[in-house]
Amino acid sequence: MVAGREDPATPVDHARELADAVPGAGLVEIPRAAHLAGVEQPRVVTSALLAHFTAGGDDGSRHAAGLAVRRKVLGDAHVDRALARTTPLTAAFQDFITRYAWGEIWSRPGLDHRTRRCLTLTALVALNHHAELEMHLRAALTSGDLSPTTSGKSSSSPPCTAGCRARTRPSPSPNASRRNRRRIPGVSMHTTVAVVGGGPAGLLLARLLRLADIDCVVLERRDRAYVEQRQRAGVLEQSTVDALREAGAAERLDAEGLVHSGVELRWDGRSHRIDFPSLTGGRRVWVYAQTEVVKDLIALHRATGTPVHFEAEVRAVEGVDTERPTVRYTHRGQERTLTCDYVVGCDGYHGVARTAVPQGVRRTYERVYPYSWLGVTAEVPPSCDELVYAHSPAASPSTACARRRSAGSTSRCPTAPTRPTGPTNGSGTSWRPVSRWTAVSSAAAPSPPRRSSPAQFRDRTHAPRKAVPGRRRRAHRPAHRRQGPQPGRLRRRRLARALVRRRHTGETDLLDAYSDTCLRRVWRAEHFSYFMTTTLHTDPGQSRFDTRLQIAQLDRIAASPHAEAELALNYAGLPLP
Repeated sequence: MVAGREDPATPVDHARELADAVPGAGLVEIPRAAHLAGVEQPRVVTSALLAHFTAGGDDGSRHAAGLAVRRKVLGDAHVDRALARTTPLTAAFQDFITRYAWGEIWSRPGLDHRTRRCLTLTALVALNHHAELEMHLRAALTSGDLSPTTSGKSSSSPPCTAGCRARTRPSPSPNASRRNRRRIPGVSMHTTVAVVGGGPAGLLLARLLRLADIDCVVLERRDRAYVEQRQRAGVLEQSTVDALREAGAAERLDAEGLVHSGVELRWDGRSHRIDFPSLTGGRRVWVYAQTEVVKDLIALHRATGTPVHFEAEVRAVEGVDTERPTVRYTHRGQERTLTCDYVVGCDGYHGVARTAVPQGVRRTYERVYPYSWLGVTAEVPPSCDELVYAHSPAASPSTACARRRSAGSTSRCPTAPTRPTGPTNGSGTSWRPVSRWTAVSSAAAPSPPRRSSPAQFRDRTHAPRKAVPGRRRRAHRPAHRRQGPQPGRLRRRRLARALVRRRHTGETDLLDAYSDTCLRRVWRAEHFSYFMTTTLHTDPGQSRFDTRLQIAQLDRIAASPHAEAELALNYAGLPLP
């Protein structure tokens, strides 16, 4: 039986009584339709009729039937929003959930939709799925299937019963697993993917999983204000921008980011520009601080209800070699336990997740360079339109400089360790603002030089220069690697694809190949980072012979289209496999 939800002549309650009186009959309510539902909502009515006449038919009929039921249960507005957000990554899942969950489970005879709503609310409350509970509860109240009183009763019994079962469960036997015996008192919950670390990589992974309807929880040790102000690199390669656009997190990037189509190399009194689009098939880089990327992703997670817990300090990651890893952390002064199917470590080389990898599996390769990076931000008009990398022994110990156009100019240059002779940056290395800026400005001076301006310094950062790629076998066995631009975000994009494939098809081929696939790209990026570092930086102990080799390498890049293209491809970002 088909009835318009707003039909004054034959109200839905009357139609339901008629349907209940006919054995095997069902009722389909057509939203935004009155007495002439077939004229007012022809597509919806047609879908309902096709679903009825082709019940148990092919995938197309099940999809049509499922879509009609889905709209009835959740409402047109919600379904329209979900369909509008469909991406190539989530299209298969949207089809699956419509055909199977709505076209088969919710369409089976024996239970009316009101009863199914109550059962669904019961399960969501007991399993602590708050986001889905809010969605189904709002739909039930809007449709009129449940009143506030009825929904309250439906949601109060399950947690009470589940809690009693947990409290009255017998104590573990002496043969119980060690993990079950060592439960820490406090709040416990379960998720599919636990993401340790709320930086750009962890937040992007959580966003991609959220779009694929895979539940996850992000645990970040620092508070939100610190995370949104933590200084990071300011250049995004093409693949990272593509990933942010896929995640719906590039609106501000596209509006405010600066597109750079090349870089400029300066050495030995010469200058050479490398044009990325002509050498890479159109790839570019964007000047947009990763701090802003973090802000954009956090705002998206807040708007969509993704659990991102700040000031959640992870104490231990246990059972990474089991089917149900456990993350133990402290949040708001309370010990908490998070069980999951996968743990993804995005908390860096010094994070807790890395230590969870068994020693027999973990492989670490490290190279420490004999200098560190000094980043200086100053209020001064930019002297260049694009990024500049300069090799200049005259500015020793500064040998490389990068500048970007923004509210001010940012320069980064390597500094050899020295004994403190003036104000320090906290690491014992002396820092002389005027002399350092003069050296950096000279190293990156354009030819012909632009008129220089006195610099008003805003801030400075200092970090040792070190490369630490790592090794991991599975997605839930985290390790740390650091190399060229945004490798972590790109690996998380690959991981999201693998997890979505595993969830929707049951196939594990992408997960099984994850480490080998990513490590090939990691070492390619690591080699490029090593190449740029050793070509542009002056080792405090290097000879004049070594310096001439650096000059020869830069001469080769300027003279050889093949060498120039190789640098452009690596800098703009190798495509994700």
